[in-house]
Parts: sequence; C-alpha cells; structure tokens
Amino acid sequence: MGRTVWTLVGSLLGSVIALVYLCALVLALGVWTISADIPSDQILAESGSAYQANIQDRLQTQFPFEIGSDGLNGNRSTLTLQEDGRSLGPMHASHDDIRKIGGGVYSHWKEQLYFSASDNSDPRTNGRSYRVTATLQLEPAVMAGNVLLTLVFLLLWGRNLFDWCLGRQTAVLAGGTALMLAGGGSILALVAAGIIHPINELNGATKDWGLIRLIAGHTLIGFVLFGLVALTAMSMGALVQRQAGGRASQWLFYGYPLALPLTVLLAAFFIGDGIGRWLAPLLLVLSWTPLLVWRPDRADLVRLLTVLGGCAVPIALYALYMALLWHGPTETLSNGTQGDIAHSAGVIHTLKVSLYPLWNLAAEGNILPYGNTPPMIYGAAFLNVPGFDAMAFLTCSNGIFFGCWLASGLYGAANAAREQGEPLRDPWFVLLVTALVMTATRYPSFAVDSPAVPLAIPLIFSAFALRPLTAGSPIGTAAAGMSIAAGAALSKMAVFVSWPLILGFDLLQLFFRRRPTRGQLTVIVIAGLVVLAVGSVSLINWGRVYWHLYVPGPEVRILLFNQHVSDPMVIFISALRDLGWVVIGLALLRVRLGFLSAAYWCGFAAYVAYPYLFYSVAMLNLLGVALAVILYRQEVRRVWRMLLAGAVMTLPYIATRDYGGSQTFFVWVPVMVAICLFSLALEGRHFVFLRRAMLLLITAGMGLLVVGVGAGWVRIDPQFMNGDKDKLTPAMYDMWTKVRTDVEKDALLFTDLTGPEQRIGDGWNSYSAVAERQFYLSSWFTSFNDLRINVAERMKRLDINEKVLNGEISPEATELKRQYGHYYAVVRNARQVPADFTLIYRNQDLSLYRIPTAVGH
Repeated sequence: MGRTVWTLVGSLLGSVIALVYLCALVLALGVWTISADIPSDQILAESGSAYQANIQDRLQTQFPFEIGSDGLNGNRSTLTLQEDGRSLGPMHASHDDIRKIGGGVYSHWKEQLYFSASDNSDPRTNGRSYRVTATLQLEPAVMAGNVLLTLVFLLLWGRNLFDWCLGRQTAVLAGGTALMLAGGGSILALVAAGIIHPINELNGATKDWGLIRLIAGHTLIGFVLFGLVALTAMSMGALVQRQAGGRASQWLFYGYPLALPLTVLLAAFFIGDGIGRWLAPLLLVLSWTPLLVWRPDRADLVRLLTVLGGCAVPIALYALYMALLWHGPTETLSNGTQGDIAHSAGVIHTLKVSLYPLWNLAAEGNILPYGNTPPMIYGAAFLNVPGFDAMAFLTCSNGIFFGCWLASGLYGAANAAREQGEPLRDPWFVLLVTALVMTATRYPSFAVDSPAVPLAIPLIFSAFALRPLTAGSPIGTAAAGMSIAAGAALSKMAVFVSWPLILGFDLLQLFFRRRPTRGQLTVIVIAGLVVLAVGSVSLINWGRVYWHLYVPGPEVRILLFNQHVSDPMVIFISALRDLGWVVIGLALLRVRLGFLSAAYWCGFAAYVAYPYLFYSVAMLNLLGVALAVILYRQEVRRVWRMLLAGAVMTLPYIATRDYGGSQTFFVWVPVMVAICLFSLALEGRHFVFLRRAMLLLITAGMGLLVVGVGAGWVRIDPQFMNGDKDKLTPAMYDMWTKVRTDVEKDALLFTDLTGPEQRIGDGWNSYSAVAERQFYLSSWFTSFNDLRINVAERMKRLDINEKVLNGEISPEATELKRQYGHYYAVVRNARQVPADFTLIYRNQDLSLYRIPTAVGH
C-alpha cells in the first residue's frame, strides 16, 4: 500500500512538472498575446527623438504569467509596437540610438517603453495611434521552482523511472524519438500553414538555406582541421614517449604543446605564395612519420575514435547553434555579431595580405600583435577554398575544436583512471564531473567569441598528462612546463598564470628532495628564461592597453561601484558565482593535491586582481578540478559535496549571462551532458541507455532545427545589439568583396563606416579588413596600444578622415606611414561627396569612389 501511494505521488508530481514545461513551450510559440493602446497624454519626452511611456499598468497579468522585459539579464521582451497599425522597429534598440537616430526603433526596458516615431515627430501631437502587443511568459520564479521540483523528483523517484525505462528500452527510445519528431514536425507544419507565427518570430530576422549550407561546409572544415592537428599531436606524443603500443589518448596531450606551434608555423608557411604551397603540406605529412615507428595501441585508438564519433553529433549541434547566432553577413543576411569574431575574421584576411609585419588594415600605420592568432592563421590557410567565409569558419571551427578537444581529454583522463583500477562508476561523481565541465566557461558562447580558448583547453589536459611522464625528472618537468607556457602564449596567454605552475610546483618538490646537478640546473635555467621571454613579449604587446583598461575586481565590486548596477538579481548571481569558486577552492585545500590548489588559487587571485583579463583562467580552473575528480578520486572523495555545491552555485551565472540569450544555455546543457556521457566511456546498462537516448534526441532536435531555420519557420538571432551601427549587412559583404577583387593592392581607403563609438559598424569596424586593402581608419578600437588608449590622437585621426571624405584636404596631405598609389572612399549612399570623386560602384547602401590625387582645399 505504502509503495503504491509513493508511486502515485511521484506520478502526480511528474505530471505537474511536465505540464509546466509544456505550458512554457506553448507560450514560447507566441499563441497567447495581450495588447493595449498608449494614450498620448501618458507619453513623456525623454531626450532627442526618444519618448517614454509606462506600460506596466496597461499590460497587466496575473500569476503565474508575466510580460518579459529587457534588462541587464538579457533581452527577454517580446513586445511589438505599432504606429497606426504599422509595425515599428527594430526592437531591443539601445537607448542612445533611440535618442540620436530614432526612426521607429524602440526598447522595452523593465516597466518603461522607450520609443521614437517613424519620422521622429512628437508622438504626443502627431495625431497617430500607438499600440503595444506582447506574448505572455511564465514568471522566472515559476520556472525556477519547476526546475527545483524536477531535481527533487529525480532524487526521490528518478531511479524508479530510470528502471522502468530500462525495462522497456527499445520502446522508450523509439517512442521518445518519434514523439519528438512528431511534435516538432507538427509545430513546424502549423507554422508552414500559417496557423501559428514562426517560432521565436520577435527575436530576429529569417535565415535561409544558403546560411545552412555555408555552416555545413565550414563544420566539415572544422572536423578536418581538428583531425590534422590531432594527428600531428599524436605523432609528437609518440616522439616524446618513444615506445610502441602507447595509448593514443595519452599521446594526443603529450604532443599537443609541440603540435600547436608546429602546425601554426606550417600554416603560416602555407599562406605565403611560392614554395610554401607545396612544401608545407609535405612537411605536415612528414611530421606524422613517428607513428610509423611507434604505433599506438589499436584498441585504445578504436575506443578514442568511437568516443569522438559518438560526440560528433552534439559537437556539431553546438557549432551549428553558435554559427546561427554569431555568423557574419552573407549575400542575403545581416547579423549583429560579436566584435571579437568580426575582428578575427578581418585578421584572417590580413594575414593573407601581410603575414609579417602584421599590418592593421583597419588603422593605417598600426601593427597588430601576434598573440591569440593561431585560429586565424589556420583560417588563412583555407582562404583559397571555394566558398570559404572567415566568419563561418571561426564560429564553426571554434565550436568543433572546443568539443573535440574536450571529449578527447575527458576520455584520456577516464582511461587513465581505469588503468589505475579506479574506473568512474559512481553516478554522483559522474554528476560532479559533468557539473564542473558545464561550468568551466564564462558563458556558453565564450569558446566561440574568444577564438583562442578552444586551443588553450588542451594545454590543461597536457599539464595533467605530462605530470606522471616527467615525474622524478627535473629536466623533463622543466621542458614540459616550458612547452605549455609557449602554447599558452600562442593560444590564450591568461592560461600562463596557472597551468604551467602545476609542473613548476612539481619542480620545486624535486628541488627539496635532492639538489639538482649542474647539467639539470642549466636546462632548468634555460627553460626559465624561455618562459620569462614568453611572458615579457606578451607584456610588451599587451601591457600598455591592459594597464590603461585596468579595473580591479571582483566582478561584484565592478557592478556596484563602476557600473552602478542596481538590479539585485544581477548582483546576487555574480556574487553567487564568485562564492562558488571560493567554495571549490576551499575544498581543494582540504585534499592533498598541492599542485592543483596552487594553480587554482593563483588563477582565482588573478581574476580578483583583474577580472577583464583573467576571467578565462578562473573558469578553466574548473576543468582542471574535473580532471582531478577523475584521476584522484580517492583524494577528493571526502570533499565531493563541497565541489558539487560550488559548481551548482556557478550555474545561474552561466545560464543568464550569455549574449545569445538564455536559450543558449538550453543548448549548452544537453551538448555538455552528451559529451561527458560519451567521453567518460561509462560502463553499465544505465549509462548505455542514457548515451543512446541523448544521441537520438540531439540528432532529432538538430534535424528539426536545421529544417525549421532553413525554411524560415524558426528564428535564431541573439538580438545582441540592434542599432544600425551594430550590424554587418549584405551591402558591407558585397562592398568588401568588390574592393577585394577590383581595387588596386596599393590603395588606401577612407570610409564613413567608422566613428567615435565602440560598435562594429562604427569605431570597432575591423571587419572591413576582409576587403584586404589598407584603410586610413575604420577601427580605432583594435589599434590596441595607440588609438584605443590615446583619445586625442583618435579624435584627430577621425577628424582627418572626415576632412578627406568632405574634400577639404588631399589624402597625400595626411601623415602616412607607408606609400600608396591610389585612394578610394567607401561611404553611405546618403552622403554627399565632392564633385571630383569618381563613382566606381554602388549597391543598396554603399558607394565606392575613386579620390583624385589632388583634391581642392
């Protein structure tokens, strides 16, 4: 009787949880909206073209529903604004754009609507009617409570449900997949028939099949590139160990610190014309010859390939979603993307023009530092591939690299633990590892919008893999630390702060045990000098700009005293994340893993001292902790609850701070869970069932997503920034392609697609470098040690740029660092240019003019 009641309670609770999730899904389709008119007497003048109205009282809802609004936690508003029945927009506009540009842009910020009339007239007196419409959503507290109930349900009844599913494994897997396909297909069919609106309709423009094909092609390039680098790393690992039958998963990370600089150098050699075109591929193939001498264990290699094969689908989903969010402009599509990705795309094309020195094509006379450039060097090697797009390459390949290296490293660690007689079987430890891996990021998009991060992650695995290999050898330990430091300098220099310290800690322990010989000391000093040189070069390249930008942490202090944030939820989530990091660090102090505690606390201290620069160190620390849980399970067993609590405390930050919106987190979670389930190679029918279920559901979901987005039935857009100066457009894509093909290589270009603001269509317009021609100034923001920190020089350069475009001075009259044979201007069509400028080309938004070599003053 008691068991029956218990089962009945669980069934009722599970039904309520499922009902809430179903309600959230139905509301997300936009089928329930409320509307209200805005009386003219309730509209207040704000500033410039901007007006505001309090709409909270006019769009009243009852618990558990609400009208989402934009805020510091992201763009949650679904509100649309109509003027005399005609839709205005875009929505989510910056308030500065509403004030200065207007033209119908608007923002729903908390309880206020900030908007402008379509012609920038006064909406209080222009005689037009204004009406707002918004879709209902479940209150965040309801969703948070439902997530908590879900956790309670899984803790109390999860095992019973799991056993029930296992007993009907085939039927559950087939039925669940069929239900997902049928449900998702039915929704898409309703959209196609026009019965319901496109999914996520208010959150961006329609994509197309051309973008889907572009992403698919560059996803394939990403997998091929990973395979080439991984094969080289495995070969270098065989050379390091020099022993046949070694584990391929170990060789990968023994050799990665050598393979990274080798493949980057070969790619750079390939970029140049001439002998490098055929010699670089030949040298790459020759670098694989150690695998012919020392062949890896076949069984381990097969298992590694099986793991990567199983992870390929979730990794591809992550790359696909990131590319849909952050792709660049195409012939038909605009996008408001991340500035770092746009800059990196420009660097890819810059490398083709000037590999050394690396001239900054967005600021005449300026030279870019080489730090963090390996992803761009790889990309430049593919520039001659038909249909290659730098933005698509970065968004896809970074997602592929991140997922594949993560899966390989976790498999290698789990395999090492298995060989030590401690296979990972405990579900709580599996949950702990998954939670740590899931939170080892700043936010889900970070691995893509910071292109060097995916290449830095393998260095953490290398640090752990090389420790037992170099144990007891001062020379080996010093050499390993030197190679990881060099790899950090090539990829993400911030990693230099903590992970080479793992091997440095081991080296100090060896010194305390016995005095090094003169030869060992000589090698160690040389290694130390190399590490010092690496650090000094980075300091020279980046020290000035980062000193100028310095703001001490932690982030909570910055939110309160620098950014003056008043939203308590934003402050609480940030404080909770930092507290979670502290809890994890305290747990490490309780175990006998001094090397890990030293690295972790050095990284955390660096973050507190300078958050902007060392965020990546603090978050990647959690990946190192996850590896320690796998490899040193006995040591961490007594603190696993503290580690799990700390990881859970960081989750709200990851879930709410992505620039792509909170929906990105709901892609991140299944992808990370699937990668962990496959790469940890967990034994037992429970884990086998979970792997099959995740693979089927992710495959079905990705298929529905591809079809829905390609057909225009599903909208995927970050709504990151929505002003005219925040988007890269088809007109830009077309114009830079035209310049690249038709303008002389010794030309200097002037453009009005720049300005004083830090936006990708204004003062951060480094995407213009895809034109592969030198600009006088399009991006001062990426002139790191000059115009970015020297405001007076920046404004002087902008003023000269305007005078040239207005015909007030000749291009030859400007101070130039190099000589140019031709001068051109790329300006907006609405701009009036001097009569002696010769029109060369014009598209829907932009015009290309030739500037005469002597313009009248």
